[in-house]
Amino acid sequence: MNEKSTKQLKWLCACGLVCCIGWFVVICLHTYFELFDTEITMHVPWEDAATHPLPVMIFAAHTILSLALITLATCFFVNILRASRQGVIFPKSNITLIYVAAAVAFFYMLIDVNIGIAFTTPGGATPSVAVTTDALVTPLALLVFGVMYRLGHQLAEDNALTI
Repeated sequence: MNEKSTKQLKWLCACGLVCCIGWFVVICLHTYFELFDTEITMHVPWEDAATHPLPVMIFAAHTILSLALITLATCFFVNILRASRQGVIFPKSNITLIYVAAAVAFFYMLIDVNIGIAFTTPGGATPSVAVTTDALVTPLALLVFGVMYRLGHQLAEDNALTI
């Protein structure tokens, strides 16, 4: 791998890490304001959690799955940065991360499209459960990316053996 490509790869990974940090801050602020700010007009009905647990479960799942995706993405970029020091373009450890991210993304997308169920307005009706094609297409795209990444890793290893 030449120096220019390595520099571009490191720059892209740094941008990806900055995006992960931004996403983490947004999730933390969103969760903080939901838990501690009583002045917001839309909120999770915490007081009804015993009788109507679905909104609380959706909000909690959204937060947990968001943090899981942030962690997976961060690990992906850090693995690339570490491996690039040794001249490796496709670190093997990222293959598993991509497949796990595809599974997590499926559940995240299902929860994300239904996050409105978690919030209520005074006197407002609870929206119905929705499923979109995004919940299927995004994880499928990640799986295809994972297969391509695995092939890239295998080709890079084969190339290293032929030299």
